Amino acid sequence: MFAVALPFALALSVLCRRVPETPTRRGAGLDLSGQALAVVALAALTVGIVESGALGWGSTLATGALALAVLAGALFLVVERRGTSPMLPLRLFAAPGYAAGLAAGVLLSFAMYGELFLVSLYLQDERGLSATAMGLAFLPQPIAGALLGLVAGRLMARFGSGPVLSFGGLCGLAGALLLTTLGTSTSYVRLVAAFVLFGFSFGAVVPAMTSAAVSAVRGAEVGVASSTLNAARQAGGALGIATAGALLAGADFLAGASLAMVLTAAAMAGIVLMGLLMHGRLRAAGAH
Repeated sequence: MFAVALPFALALSVLCRRVPETPTRRGAGLDLSGQALAVVALAALTVGIVESGALGWGSTLATGALALAVLAGALFLVVERRGTSPMLPLRLFAAPGYAAGLAAGVLLSFAMYGELFLVSLYLQDERGLSATAMGLAFLPQPIAGALLGLVAGRLMARFGSGPVLSFGGLCGLAGALLLTTLGTSTSYVRLVAAFVLFGFSFGAVVPAMTSAAVSAVRGAEVGVASSTLNAARQAGGALGIATAGALLAGADFLAGASLAMVLTAAAMAGIVLMGLLMHGRLRAAGAH
């Protein structure tokens, strides 16, 4: 499985050498304290969510981990505000579109990674599909995402990043609602409809949120904006899987899956809101 990725990694390493480098922040040093606090906050939050499913929300380990996550997160904000070379310059959040794009990235990964994790278990454990059959059953989702991605640029050029972001959120919201009542006899047609909607959501939201977050800043901060967006997406994915796992561990599988899909729908609704806010702020900035 990992060997298959090697030729793609080699091809990417060659292609990256042809990409022009973005300007760097002169004199910027390593923000070791900020990095350490970010790692502690995300790790503690993930542990707290995972263990709450196995041990209960009131357990010492889960409660202590979540409290540590809050403390480390608060200290991270203090350090980033006062530091001379912050890993995450908080002033970036004042740029129209940046905060909305970053939030959309977290919400999308939370929803999509959780959905992939949950539905793959559902298809194998509840429906009895083999791993290969499960992978084939998922094919409509990436195909739909790729097709929507081909036209996402044209849609953004015509309507703007905000409306495209909201459209992707609405697709994901509809897909999640279709999966809130999964059962052992749910038709594959219904599953395909949900997969296609999730694929459309991914294909629309990723380019829209990336464009919004990166285009909101200039010069040397473009690299910071893009790397922060990627880090936020990975954090959202980790939390999405942890949350889905916690819900599945604490209840009957189908009941836990239903609740997880409700949270996924809420995350997608958040993306719709981010798109609306982004569109409104960008229109207001253009008017001024």
